[in-house]
Formats: sequence, C-alpha cells, structure tokens
Amino acid sequence: VGAVLVRALRCRGAAVCGRGPWGGWALFAVLTGTVAGLTSVLAVLGFGDLRAWNRISVLIGFLALAGFGHLCDAGRSRWSGGALFVGRFLVAGAAGLILLVSIYDQTSPGMIPDYAGTTASWDSDEAYFAQVEKELGESASVFALPYAPFPEYPPIVKMTDYSHLRGYLHSDLRWNYGGVKKEESEWQAAALQNGIAAALPKLVVAGFDAIYVNRLGYADAGAELESEISATIGRQSPLVNANGTLAMYDLRSYAKNLNVSGGRLPSREWVLHPVTISYGIGFYPEESTGANRWHWAQGSADMTLVNPSPKPTEVVLRGSVHVGNATAMIRVRIGDNETRLRPVNGLAALSIPTTLKPGINPVEISTDGSATQSPGDIRDLRQQLMNFDIVHR
Repeated sequence: VGAVLVRALRCRGAAVCGRGPWGGWALFAVLTGTVAGLTSVLAVLGFGDLRAWNRISVLIGFLALAGFGHLCDAGRSRWSGGALFVGRFLVAGAAGLILLVSIYDQTSPGMIPDYAGTTASWDSDEAYFAQVEKELGESASVFALPYAPFPEYPPIVKMTDYSHLRGYLHSDLRWNYGGVKKEESEWQAAALQNGIAAALPKLVVAGFDAIYVNRLGYADAGAELESEISATIGRQSPLVNANGTLAMYDLRSYAKNLNVSGGRLPSREWVLHPVTISYGIGFYPEESTGANRWHWAQGSADMTLVNPSPKPTEVVLRGSVHVGNATAMIRVRIGDNETRLRPVNGLAALSIPTTLKPGINPVEISTDGSATQSPGDIRDLRQQLMNFDIVHR
C-alpha cells in the first residue's frame, strides 16, 4: 500500500515503485473483502449468494509477504555486494532471523492433531456402524436425529456440523442426512415439526427402517426424545456405541404393527411433498405457549401455501382466528375463492378445503375488527391466528 502511495507521488526508487502492482492488488483485495465494500455492489447486481469474502485475507497476506520479500531482495542486492564482509554477514543474519521467527510463529504444540484420540474415535465408529449394519442389513434406510440441514449448519448443542456423515464413512446404509437444504429434503423438517411421535408413521411411510440418535445434539442427552420413541414403538433397548453418545432404534417391528393395525397412514406423496405455510406481509413473528402457537396479524395479512408436489393437491386449511370484537367479519381468500366467517365470542374456527396448484398459492386473511389493546405493545394487533396447519384431504 505504501508503494502505491509513493508511486502516486512520482517516486524514482525502483525497489519501492516496482512494488506498485502488488500494492494495487492488495488495495483491491481489501476493498473487495471489507464489509460493505465492492462485494456489496455485486450483491446489488444479484450475486448475493457469493459470500465469505473475508477469506480473501489469505491473498492479502500473500501479497504482503511477497512485497516484503522483494524489499528484502532489494536490501540484499544493496548491502551484500562488494567485499564488505559485515554487510554480507548482516544480510545472512537477517535472513536466518526471519527463518527462525517464521518457524516459531508457524509451529506450536497446540497445532499438533490429537492422533491418538482421532484413531480411537475412528475405530469406535467403525465397530459401532458395522454392528448397526449387521443388525439392519446392508442398504437399510436410517433417519438421523437431530435433524440437521446440509450443507453448513451451526452446531446443535454439542453436536458439530457434518457429524451425521460418520454413518456414511463406516457403512453401506442409506441415510437421510445429506439432502441439500431448500430442495427436496425439506420434507424432513416438516415431518418432525409436531414431535417424534407424530413423525414416526411418516418416517415408516417414507421407507426408513431405523432411527439413529446423536445424543450430543440434545441438552438432556436425548433422554426425553428417546423416552417418547420407546413409548411409541414399544419398549426396546437401543443399540448404543461404546461411549454412549449414539443410539439406534429399529423401526421394522413398529412398521409391521402399523400395517396390521389398519390405522390410517399418510400417503408417501403427502409425506415427501408436504404443503407448508409461509407467513408474509402483515404477520408478526410466531409466539407459543405449551401446545398452542399463534401469529398476531394486522387487519390484512398475506400468507402462502407452498405445494412442492408437481401435481395439484387437495388439502384442508385448519385453525382458528381470534378478533377483538364479536361483530367483526373474517375473510379468507385462497386464490379466487373467498370464505367469510362470523366469529362467536370473538373466535372463529376454520376448516377450508381447497385444491392447491403446484408451487406457491397466495392466501389473504383480513378482518374489519378493531385492534386489540395490550399495554406497552405498539403493534397493530387485529387478529390472532392460532394453530394453523394443513391436512391432506
């Protein structure tokens, strides 16, 4: 950078001015990588998904070291020429000092991998997943919990990102983990949203033979989750690894019982292409207490019902709407169809059948009711949408 500034002043020293291009690239890299720098222009132009520009710091470091190296070369050429032994000694000493400082800076006991611990962990996983594969058979399908989107997801409690890949490394089993987020794997999160007991029949319909639990992903080491799993599928002892952090539950007997019982199971199409609700303009963030969840909304609010199936899907939109006064009218418009509801004691239950086209289906919910007053709350609270969900028709 100094070379760029000196060059701008029309310097004549080749040692410094010759470094101008290096400085120019360094300046460009800094302006590119800094927050709200040149990359913000790229984002405005539609390249917002190109991110992590701070990683250009490696290039900046290289340019800085390269410039420093050239200056050292220039100093060596100037001071080590001729018969001056002292000059040569100083140049050699400086080079040796730089080497020693570099070695000290780049080496540390803290940088040495834990080879013994890594080997022990690898061998333990090898033995455990071989046992799981022997129990389930090759090519069985296993659903890993907690659900972790892929790729790049923050640690879940003590479970680090990509931990679920361990099963791939040590077995020929098929795993749910690895489906790219925001694509077809989104059904997994939807299947789990009402708890594991409600999700288990869906996982069976989707073709899974077992559930694998990484207990590091739960604050209580998975105790509550596994208790619910056992209560749902029938008491069974899970297959646990040596240090007790991984557990596998076999679903095959549970699946047979479901089929024999004759209970109504969701279709595979409904499980793998679940319709989801997306709250948009006019809605406030979700709130919940116990089993109830709700969104406050303004007088008019927009949501979308997203149908990921390539075919039209018949569904029922269910929930209830609470308004501030009994005389209010509630209107629900799905596409071109409008449903009007008159609340009783300020509450209207809705169960609206509709056919959703593939993709996004707009929904507008509006009311002419007055605002609900809440001390200290400045939001425009006109309607409260409670426990909205979608069921297959």
